[in-house]
Amino acid sequence: MIRRSAGLPPRLLTAHGTTLFVAPKSGELMHGQVGDSPANARLVSDGAHGQIMYEVAGSLRPIICRTNRSEILNMDGEEGGQEDATVFAIMDLSNGRVALKAEGLFLCAEPDGRVTLSRTACATWESFLLAEPPSVFQPNVLRHSNDLVRLAVKHGVDKWGSHWYAQHYHNHFSPYRDQKLSLLEIGVGGYDNPNAGGGSLRMWEEYFPSAIIHGIDIFDKQPHERGRVKIHQGSQFDEDFLRSVFKDAGSFDIIIDDGSHINAHVIKSFEVLFPLLSNNGIYAVEDVQTSYWPEFGGNSDDLDSNGTIVGFFKSLVDSLNYEEFIKPNYQPTYFDKHIVSIHFYHNLIVILKGSNDEGSNILRNNERV
Repeated sequence: MIRRSAGLPPRLLTAHGTTLFVAPKSGELMHGQVGDSPANARLVSDGAHGQIMYEVAGSLRPIICRTNRSEILNMDGEEGGQEDATVFAIMDLSNGRVALKAEGLFLCAEPDGRVTLSRTACATWESFLLAEPPSVFQPNVLRHSNDLVRLAVKHGVDKWGSHWYAQHYHNHFSPYRDQKLSLLEIGVGGYDNPNAGGGSLRMWEEYFPSAIIHGIDIFDKQPHERGRVKIHQGSQFDEDFLRSVFKDAGSFDIIIDDGSHINAHVIKSFEVLFPLLSNNGIYAVEDVQTSYWPEFGGNSDDLDSNGTIVGFFKSLVDSLNYEEFIKPNYQPTYFDKHIVSIHFYHNLIVILKGSNDEGSNILRNNERV
């Protein structure tokens, strides 16, 4: 059972004493004097590879670097989602400095204040100092980091970059990461290739150092089973299979649905698994954009349809306040009594389980007194 109960990545300084930062209005990555520049550009890294991130409102957004300009990825949709954030190889230089290389080119702090990915050789303007260099190069930094984004980058997981789920997961999961938990993720990835996928399971294995990680997939993914990672083959639409996995695991404290994304499958899995989730557990559903896509059983016209993922969970919002219904002798559902909050993010829904019994300050048994 979950018991409800930090540092930031380093900045980058140039060899000439300036610091990298993002201009909030333009979204451009630049460099300038330390005292005059916001501390909002940071290197998220596993020690060997990393991304430059824009820190804003407690979250991190990736930077894309080009030969003439570097800027926030997909800012206000300008990039149209067609390009990926720049992932650098981190090269250790002398005197504690590093160089950042991607696509055969080095990152450069230009004399005019721009930051470009444009140099074929590394010289003064292509070397950087980390503001907290010891932390990023410690071998176990990722295991003990409070930043799930780092692990997503390390394992190539689309929970950061293609989607922006890692920041939300960290907010919900970080208080419990050192507890002995049981986590189930629906969907291992890699389709029918037994050796493909599994990055997310390895990410969770590192993020939760004392947890047992269960993965289920309709395809054979047995090569990914190791140590604390357990693999089960079957369909998320098969109630008997889901119950057999629960019986084998003994309990689930966190469940993440990154499976077929077919609306009927996601709803069925939730109806079966949420009652099996431990008290104070967390249930997450990813890629809910399929709620609007007909090929997945979605609907872009009837946005309140209970047959779509988003529509189904919207219908449960009222469950949070079932004790306020003026309906004498109302019999609450399981969801009424055990959903304590629902969080809607872009393409992600997170449901927290607990005892929803705070009571009404006006009504008793759904009647005015």
